[in-house]
Amino acid sequence: MESPDWGKIFQTGYYVTLGATTTLIEVLQDAQKRDQLWRSLQQNTTTTLQDLAEKGVATEAEARSYVDRTVTRTPSTVNTTATTVPETSSDVQSELEDLTQQLAALRQELEQLQR
Repeated sequence: MESPDWGKIFQTGYYVTLGATTTLIEVLQDAQKRDQLWRSLQQNTTTTLQDLAEKGVATEAEARSYVDRTVTRTPSTVNTTATTVPETSSDVQSELEDLTQQLAALRQELEQLQR
Protein backbone atom coordinates (compact mmCIF):
# COMPACT_ATOMS: atom_id res chain seq x y z
CA MET A 1 0.00 0.00 0.00
CA GLU A 2 1.42 3.36 -1.06
CA SER A 3 1.63 6.15 1.47
CA PRO A 4 -0.15 9.34 0.38
CA ASP A 5 1.91 12.26 -0.86
CA TRP A 6 0.95 14.74 1.84
CA GLY A 7 2.77 17.61 0.17
CA LYS A 8 0.72 17.18 -2.98
CA ILE A 9 -2.49 16.78 -0.96
CA PHE A 10 -1.83 19.98 0.98
CA GLN A 11 -0.84 21.85 -2.17
CA THR A 12 -4.03 20.76 -3.94
CA GLY A 13 -6.04 21.74 -0.86
CA TYR A 14 -4.36 25.13 -0.87
CA TYR A 15 -5.21 25.69 -4.53
CA VAL A 16 -8.81 24.52 -4.01
CA THR A 17 -9.16 26.93 -1.08
CA LEU A 18 -7.66 29.78 -3.07
CA GLY A 19 -9.90 29.03 -6.04
CA ALA A 20 -12.95 28.71 -3.79
CA THR A 21 -12.20 32.07 -2.21
CA THR A 22 -11.87 33.71 -5.61
CA THR A 23 -15.09 32.04 -6.76
CA LEU A 24 -16.88 33.13 -3.59
CA ILE A 25 -15.96 36.74 -4.26
CA GLU A 26 -17.19 36.41 -7.85
CA VAL A 27 -20.41 34.71 -6.70
CA LEU A 28 -21.14 37.45 -4.19
CA GLN A 29 -20.83 40.00 -6.98
CA ASP A 30 -22.83 38.16 -9.66
CA ALA A 31 -26.09 36.22 -9.11
CA GLN A 32 -25.76 34.45 -12.48
CA LYS A 33 -22.41 32.96 -11.47
CA ARG A 34 -23.98 31.88 -8.16
CA ASP A 35 -26.66 29.87 -9.98
CA GLN A 36 -24.09 28.40 -12.35
CA LEU A 37 -21.85 27.31 -9.45
CA TRP A 38 -24.76 25.75 -7.59
CA ARG A 39 -25.76 23.72 -10.66
CA SER A 40 -22.20 22.53 -11.23
CA LEU A 41 -21.86 21.50 -7.57
CA GLN A 42 -25.03 19.44 -7.83
CA GLN A 43 -23.94 17.76 -11.06
CA ASN A 44 -20.32 16.80 -10.42
CA THR A 45 -18.41 17.70 -7.28
CA THR A 46 -15.08 16.24 -8.45
CA THR A 47 -15.02 18.34 -11.61
CA THR A 48 -15.96 21.43 -9.60
CA LEU A 49 -13.09 20.80 -7.17
CA GLN A 50 -10.68 20.41 -10.08
CA ASP A 51 -11.97 23.67 -11.56
CA LEU A 52 -11.49 25.40 -8.21
CA ALA A 53 -7.93 24.05 -7.97
CA GLU A 54 -7.15 25.31 -11.49
CA LYS A 55 -8.61 28.70 -10.60
CA GLY A 56 -6.45 28.72 -7.46
CA VAL A 57 -3.30 28.04 -9.50
CA ALA A 58 -4.21 30.86 -11.89
CA THR A 59 -4.98 33.26 -9.02
CA GLU A 60 -1.66 32.47 -7.32
CA ALA A 61 0.24 33.01 -10.57
CA GLU A 62 -1.52 36.33 -11.12
CA ALA A 63 -0.78 37.43 -7.55
CA ARG A 64 2.88 36.44 -7.85
CA SER A 65 3.15 38.31 -11.14
CA TYR A 66 1.63 41.41 -9.59
CA VAL A 67 3.99 41.27 -6.61
CA ASP A 68 7.00 40.71 -8.89
CA ARG A 69 6.04 43.69 -11.07
CA THR A 70 5.51 45.87 -8.01
CA VAL A 71 8.79 44.87 -6.38
CA THR A 72 10.83 45.48 -9.53
CA ARG A 73 9.20 48.89 -10.00
CA THR A 74 10.01 50.16 -6.51
CA PRO A 75 13.57 49.79 -5.27
CA SER A 76 13.69 48.31 -1.78
CA THR A 77 16.51 50.53 -0.57
CA VAL A 78 17.87 53.89 -1.51
CA ASN A 79 21.65 53.96 -1.66
CA THR A 80 22.68 57.55 -1.03
CA THR A 81 26.34 56.76 -0.37
CA ALA A 82 27.00 55.51 -3.89
CA THR A 83 25.99 58.75 -5.57
CA THR A 84 27.82 62.01 -5.23
CA VAL A 85 25.66 65.01 -4.46
CA PRO A 86 26.93 68.32 -5.71
CA GLU A 87 27.26 71.18 -3.27
CA THR A 88 23.90 72.98 -2.84
CA SER A 89 22.57 75.64 -0.59
CA SER A 90 21.30 74.55 2.82
CA ASP A 91 17.69 75.50 1.92
CA VAL A 92 17.66 73.29 -1.15
CA GLN A 93 19.36 70.49 0.75
CA SER A 94 16.81 70.59 3.58
CA GLU A 95 13.93 70.64 1.06
CA LEU A 96 15.39 67.60 -0.66
CA GLU A 97 15.69 65.78 2.67
CA ASP A 98 12.06 66.64 3.53
CA LEU A 99 10.86 65.44 0.15
CA THR A 100 12.88 62.24 0.48
CA GLN A 101 11.31 61.54 3.88
CA GLN A 102 7.83 62.23 2.50
CA LEU A 103 8.49 59.93 -0.45
CA ALA A 104 9.72 57.15 1.84
CA ALA A 105 6.61 57.52 4.03
CA LEU A 106 4.33 57.42 0.98
CA ARG A 107 6.09 54.34 -0.38
CA GLN A 108 5.76 52.59 2.98
CA GLU A 109 2.06 53.47 3.16
CA LEU A 110 1.55 52.19 -0.40
CA GLU A 111 3.27 48.90 0.45
CA GLN A 112 1.00 48.50 3.50
CA LEU A 113 -2.09 49.18 1.41
CA GLN A 114 -1.02 46.60 -1.17
CA ARG A 115 -0.80 43.92 1.51
